[in-house]
Amino acid sequence: MKIHEIIVKLQNLTDQQKKIIIIVIVLILAFIFGFFWIRSATERLNKLGEATKDIKLSEIDLPKLELPDNQIKNTEIEDWQNLKFSSYGGFEIKYPGDWTHRIYDSGIALQPNNKFEIGYEPINIGFYERGSDYCSIPFDEYVKKAGIYEIQDFDSLNEFKELKTIDGFKIYQAKWNILSAGEGENIKISLPITYFGINNENLCGGFEAFLNNEEFIDIYNKIISTFRFTK
Repeated sequence: MKIHEIIVKLQNLTDQQKKIIIIVIVLILAFIFGFFWIRSATERLNKLGEATKDIKLSEIDLPKLELPDNQIKNTEIEDWQNLKFSSYGGFEIKYPGDWTHRIYDSGIALQPNNKFEIGYEPINIGFYERGSDYCSIPFDEYVKKAGIYEIQDFDSLNEFKELKTIDGFKIYQAKWNILSAGEGENIKISLPITYFGINNENLCGGFEAFLNNEEFIDIYNKIISTFRFTK
């Protein structure tokens, strides 16, 4: 068939038939060009792979992501023993299973397996009166003066911070400057004292936790984090 005859036949086709033929031609051309493009791209990738296969990338040390302490489930504390103290409004704490406790009139004393004599336990939590001059001031303001009022050798406040227990209860912790008798201006710093307040409006005072041996600071901080009022 001559080209002239083909052109005449194409001219006699309907518009719909012409569109179909054009679409078919476009698809055929697209297929042909696509085939050669994919083939060319494959060859280039193969060459690139051969050029880089012997290159060793240095290892990258990614930083470890750590959750905040209050989002970490502490199974160790969950397995500790419960201890309730019922006087002065009452409170409850947890303490390690290999520790023992002693309850006295105004509080409790804790120590590891009867390692210390009575009265020398490393951790004590007890009730302490404020004194009538301090009953009307806010509790956090009293804490900033408590050491000086309650303990003779405490000279001034060294550190004051607000903390929260596991249950979200607000507590306060302070360290105090201690003037040592006979040593001039030599100042020592006390171990932390934690102040919980009181759950009884008729009492002017509060519960306080004393650390008497720095060796047990980690256990002390975990114990005070479990504090809660029971009434």
